[in-house]
Amino acid sequence: MTLVLENGGYRAELRPEAGGLIAGLQVLGAEGWIDLLLAEPPGGRSPHGMAHFGCFPMVPFANRLPQAWLPLGRGRAEFARNWPPEGIAHHGTGWRAVWSCERTGPASVMMKTTIYDVDGDPLGVAGQDIRLDVEGLSVRLHYHHGHPEPMPAGVGLHPWFHAPDSQDTARFMANGEYVMGKTHLGEGHRAKAGERRFSHADAGFNGSFSGWDGKARIIRPSAGLVVNVTGVCDLIHAYVATAFQAFCLEPVTHFPGAAHAGLAVPGQMRVLDQGDEISITMRIDAEQAD
Repeated sequence: MTLVLENGGYRAELRPEAGGLIAGLQVLGAEGWIDLLLAEPPGGRSPHGMAHFGCFPMVPFANRLPQAWLPLGRGRAEFARNWPPEGIAHHGTGWRAVWSCERTGPASVMMKTTIYDVDGDPLGVAGQDIRLDVEGLSVRLHYHHGHPEPMPAGVGLHPWFHAPDSQDTARFMANGEYVMGKTHLGEGHRAKAGERRFSHADAGFNGSFSGWDGKARIIRPSAGLVVNVTGVCDLIHAYVATAFQAFCLEPVTHFPGAAHAGLAVPGQMRVLDQGDEISITMRIDAEQAD
């Protein structure tokens, strides 16, 4: 099932049954619709079921979990190693789940799915509240822990921003950055305040930043556009795609590998008791470049 939302000069395509995916987001320009999120190419682009286009939810953990489990009380919640190239649990389980539409409107959808461990035992419920107004798209992703035993958890959103020109750049401010190992896991943290800038010349960059001020911009000179990304969370993960032209600016609640890193640094996972909830919000809009 595909849902299409339209409001003002924005259009979004949602696929609840395909991992709660926001498959496309466009803004209306003088010559027609312009992709803000990377659109699905002919033939698709979903290695191992993970969409490399649009925007998908990461829940109940974000980024990499090399040891495919989270502490659950005195035991463990085991997860499938869903990214075979590296043999890790990657980006949670929500992107492989079927999401149901609890409420729909002409410009809004509320989706939910149950989060299970690898044995099919329920851990909690995740939800996405997606709204399209005349000024852009907003998403609130949340996880409500339902298991009687406490568990560390985290959430994140993984947008693939369309950046088709070599002159396109991404920018944001942060106060710190994580020291990343060869397997893209956090191995330390250092304070380093200032603006971060990325272009296609940084293809392959994969890193996390703390003290994000909640604002990021993608400047697309050839399209005469600035794409604004705002979020209510302290961390942002940045990835510059290698096989195609896209920037990923991902609002997240914890750094990669936080569950097992044993580091006394910002960006730890939050331990949730039964009934607790963790959430983030992200908003995307576009404006004409100066």
